Amino acid sequence: MKRKKIIALLLAMSMVAQGSMAIYAGESDEAADVLLQTLEVGTQTNSAVVIQEEKVINGLNDRFTAPPECLASVKNLGSAAVTVTFKTTNSELQALAAVNSTSHTNDYISLYISGGKRIGVELRSNKKNDHQYVDVDNVNLADGNWHTITFAVEENKGYKFYLDQKMVKDAPAGETHFTKNIGWEPASVTFGGANRISGNSYPFTGSIKTAKVYYGPATEQEIMTDHGMVAVPEQILGYTNHKFDGTEAGMVALDDAAKVAELTQGTFSFAYKLDPSAVNSNIAGLLSISNKEDAGQYGAIYLKPSAGKIGFEVKGKGDKSIDVPDGKLNNSQWHTVTLSNNGSSVDVYFDGESIGNIPDVTWVLKGDWTPNAMTLGGIQRNNNNASTKWPFKGEIDSARVYNYALSAQQAQQIHPEMLPEDAPVIEENVFKTNQYGLFDMGDDDAFNYRIPALVTTKNGVMIAAVDQRHTHWSDWGNVDTVIRRSSDMGQTWTDIETVMDPKTQPYFSGVESAFMIDPVMIASDSGRVWMLVDMFPEAVGTGQGIHSATKAGTGFVTAEDGKKYLALYDKDNKQYTLRGHDVYDAEGNKTAYTVDGGSHTDGYHKNGDLYENGEYLGNIYL
Repeated sequence: MKRKKIIALLLAMSMVAQGSMAIYAGESDEAADVLLQTLEVGTQTNSAVVIQEEKVINGLNDRFTAPPECLASVKNLGSAAVTVTFKTTNSELQALAAVNSTSHTNDYISLYISGGKRIGVELRSNKKNDHQYVDVDNVNLADGNWHTITFAVEENKGYKFYLDQKMVKDAPAGETHFTKNIGWEPASVTFGGANRISGNSYPFTGSIKTAKVYYGPATEQEIMTDHGMVAVPEQILGYTNHKFDGTEAGMVALDDAAKVAELTQGTFSFAYKLDPSAVNSNIAGLLSISNKEDAGQYGAIYLKPSAGKIGFEVKGKGDKSIDVPDGKLNNSQWHTVTLSNNGSSVDVYFDGESIGNIPDVTWVLKGDWTPNAMTLGGIQRNNNNASTKWPFKGEIDSARVYNYALSAQQAQQIHPEMLPEDAPVIEENVFKTNQYGLFDMGDDDAFNYRIPALVTTKNGVMIAAVDQRHTHWSDWGNVDTVIRRSSDMGQTWTDIETVMDPKTQPYFSGVESAFMIDPVMIASDSGRVWMLVDMFPEAVGTGQGIHSATKAGTGFVTAEDGKKYLALYDKDNKQYTLRGHDVYDAEGNKTAYTVDGGSHTDGYHKNGDLYENGEYLGNIYL
């Protein structure tokens, strides 16, 4: 489900008196009880802004204590919310906010972060600990950047965590509360560390820019506003989730061409992904209005993947375009494009970031003609040449039209909203493909696949390796090492290739096989890829199976020439050594036995095959 859009302006919250929000500040505990300002606000929940300017906190001596008014208001609350905006490079457990007691060391409420990934809260008494937490993906809370966290509890309904304008956990529960019925009396409210009477108070190191406490159930709108969301006007047109095949028949005819034609300013925004076969195409239409009975009456927004340009053409008015930097346009990743036209120029945004301004544009999409068609993914025009209709090939997950020129902040805000859920905003030059299974249960008749590894070579080839566990999930039996490769950044993959396929007994019943587990790969600067993998002889593994390892060792012994070789033993426990492909006895004499090293062409399946004068005897690993 897409994130809910916030459409109420913060300014509007000061219009109708109903409730109050107090703002406190102070440079020390002594000054913290000064009430600086009280604002009459709209339907906002009673709340207090405890910190409203950056405070540098380097441990418990810099911990900020909220004023008495805040302490009095948090007592006996069934519902509440706490929001903190902070930055830190410390990945240890740190308390962002706390309600403290003087009755027992384990009587406290603490909103904390830990390990750069975990957000949690402890609602404790000396008899009970209600511990809620969430581990977040694709975010490092200790990266030194500003982050905003909200913990919200609604009495007897549940807990919620929010991070950077997104709810990251919703935990419904039948018996929930904040300080109500907690069993102890709150003695202080602190930020940047707790204030326990003994034990660890989880000091914070970094900066806190804002801290706010709600004395009741905060609304989604209030929380998102605290997280910095700005108001975005309602779109006048919207379209979602369509796949285009690059043909005229695949275009989508939309209604309300007249609405777009009458715009004197406006914003057009798209979330799209080109098909891999279209990443070097000449032109692809995103949206157009036109007189479909005429060949030359149209206005269209387009991509030029091969040239790396975004632009728009209005026949009779002009053709304007702008370069997308760093070759980011001609690929098959998810992107957003936003064109914001204020009636005199157009600001262009790519993936939420400004790439420049096109000046001297006094039109939107309409020329001196009357449109009767609006089209997503191309142009409807009276022309027999299909390519001149700019058919789009790929996916457009979201298309929006506003009758308002969005600001840079608004354009940045709608960027993650418009992306499909399988394409989250991650760090620069990293993207997530559509979700699919590389190794699924049953593939190639294997029971399942475990312990994956992934590398990218210097030439951009991705290699995924995994255990192919043929008959069960355990760490023994018939387990091979297999890979798949991708040369287009994970869009498509080769069939499964076997790297290592050790021998299995002809009477195999699930255990009797040599096996490989846990591949790890390293891609070197030279282009060579090294794979390290654990190999075990028949049924000998990590203490499991019918012939588990009974002692530690390398399996190598020192021979008569002072060198170490792999030791082999016959049924009478007589020792031999393997030197290359040849087998030597304990006195250093070469025997008639040889051992095959196998070949990559069959996954080294013959590795360990034992021969006497060329006659196959068995396999040394079975």
